[in-house]
Amino acid sequence: MKDYYSTLGVTRTASPQQIANAFRALALELHPEKNKDNGRLAVATYAFSEICEAYEVLSTQELKDAFDKYGEELMKTGVPDKKYGFKAGYKFLGNSFEIFEKFFGTTNPYAVALDEHCRTIGALETKKAVDMLAAQQK
Repeated sequence: MKDYYSTLGVTRTASPQQIANAFRALALELHPEKNKDNGRLAVATYAFSEICEAYEVLSTQELKDAFDKYGEELMKTGVPDKKYGFKAGYKFLGNSFEIFEKFFGTTNPYAVALDEHCRTIGALETKKAVDMLAAQQK
C-alpha cells in the first residue's frame, strides 16, 4: 500500500506549500532526463512517476481528503458518497511529464533552478546567483 506522504517525504500535517516544495525538489532530482546515464534511467523513471502520482493526489483537495480518510485502496476502487451512494475511484493516468510541465511551466528539467528553500527562481535570478558565487570565490 502506498503512502503518498512518505513518497514525498512530508508529514500528514504538511501544508500545501510544504508538499509543493518537496515535489519541486524531488521532481528535479529524479527527472529521467537528468538520470539517463549509469543505468539509472529505469529506476529514475519509476521514482519520478511515483512522486508525480503522490503530488497529484496530495495537491488535489478532494483526492487528498479521500486518501486521508480511506487510504489508497478505497481511494482507487471507490469511496462512499452522500449524494450518489458511491463514487468511482481515482486512477493515476501516468503522465508524469504533463504534471511536471504544469507545475514548472516547462518540460526541461535543466531550465529550472531552485533557491535554498526549494522555491523556483527564474533565469535572471539564477544568473545573479551564479555571478555572486563567482565573485565570492575570487
